[in-house]
Amino acid sequence: MGQFSRTQTESINHAVADCSIMRLTVGETQEWIKQNLNIDVSYETVRNYRYRQKGSAMQWIKHLARSKRADYIYQYKERIDEVETVQRKLWEIMNAPETGPATKVKAAEALLHCSDHLCSFYDAMPVVNAMGDYINGKYGGFTLGSHNNFDGNSYGVTSDDDRIPV
Repeated sequence: MGQFSRTQTESINHAVADCSIMRLTVGETQEWIKQNLNIDVSYETVRNYRYRQKGSAMQWIKHLARSKRADYIYQYKERIDEVETVQRKLWEIMNAPETGPATKVKAAEALLHCSDHLCSFYDAMPVVNAMGDYINGKYGGFTLGSHNNFDGNSYGVTSDDDRIPV
C-alpha cells in the first residue's frame, strides 16, 4: 500500500468499504476502483484493505467492550434522540397552518416510521445487553483480543474464514 499517495489511500479505503456494503466481490471491487477512481489496484491490495478494515472493526468492538459499553450506549442514545428530534420537526410540520393535506399525509407516514424505529431501538436493548455479556465472557462466550490457532499463529477474532494475523 506504500505505492499510493495519502489521498489515494484514503479514497481506496473508502471505496473498499463502500463496495463491501454493496456486497461486491474482491474482483468487482478492484474493477470498481479502476473505473470510478482511475486507480489501478491489485487483487491482493483490495484483500489487504478488506482485512485491515475487519481488524479495525474488531478494535472498535474491543474499545466498546472495554468501555463497559458506555460509548455504545451513548451512540445508541444519540440515535434515539435523533429520531425524537425528527419527530418533533414532523409534528411542527403537521401543526403548521400553512401545511397542505398532501404534506400532512407524508409527515404522518414519516411519524409512524419514526415510531417504528424507536420501538426497534427499545426492543433491541435486552439483546444488546446480552450480547455485551456474551462478548465479555459472562456466559462462556469468546473474549475479545487474539487467540492462538493450532498452527501456533496468533489471529485476531473474526469469522473462521477471515482470520487476521496479529
